[in-house]
Amino acid sequence: MSPANTALVHAEATCADAVRAPAEHAVARAAPRRAVGAEVISIQQRVRALRRHRIP
Repeated sequence: MSPANTALVHAEATCADAVRAPAEHAVARAAPRRAVGAEVISIQQRVRALRRHRIP
């Protein structure tokens, strides 16, 4: 069902933007954290491997 006038069309678009913006912001903020977390895990695995294979 379409809105009956242009004011409702604009209000609907604005409301959709207002709902979408926080979600996009949360995704954008979480991406670097995931990348850093993955790097930390990778480094921890490398350190464990080096400790296991180190010759005293």
